[in-house]
Amino acid sequence: MRAKEKIIIYTLVIMVSLSYFQNAYALSARHHLINTGKNLIKMVVSPFKGILVTGPKNIKKAYRYEVYEREEIEKRGKFRYKLFGIWRAPGEEIKGTVSGVVDTVKYAGEAIKEFTSIFFSD
Repeated sequence: MRAKEKIIIYTLVIMVSLSYFQNAYALSARHHLINTGKNLIKMVVSPFKGILVTGPKNIKKAYRYEVYEREEIEKRGKFRYKLFGIWRAPGEEIKGTVSGVVDTVKYAGEAIKEFTSIFFSD
């Protein structure tokens, strides 16, 4: 009797846990093409986003930290930290540009995967 009870309980637990999963449907070829197009557009735009958005945002955040948000209050707003904030600007811009290039490679890979899924019946 114990073995039958365990089998029934395990079966019920498995059935209940499987009922919480959502149904999975394969994407249509049209949907794969749409995703491929989106990823190709993101691939082209991401270097410009890195140069024109991410880089300046990083520069602003670094300068704000160096000048206004230092841990020691007596060091805030000093001229040398303002100069150091300006000195960090090219490095922050380069990091933003590299981030955009990395995103370009990522989106290119996603686009290739989506396009390949059309022909090999995802």
